[in-house]
Amino acid sequence: MRCDAGLTRGWVMMAVGLAAAALFGFGTTSWYDRKGLHRTPAEAKREEPAVPA
Repeated sequence: MRCDAGLTRGWVMMAVGLAAAALFGFGTTSWYDRKGLHRTPAEAKREEPAVPA
């Protein structure tokens, strides 16, 4: 297989991007857990039923 058209460089750059994203994701998650933060969904705002005038 010939990789003269940049295929090798493309695969290398995809691997570098995947590694950087994984490091950032795991780093952010561990920092978040270390601070004791929890992601909870916001409470849904209850709307009053429409009453005809």
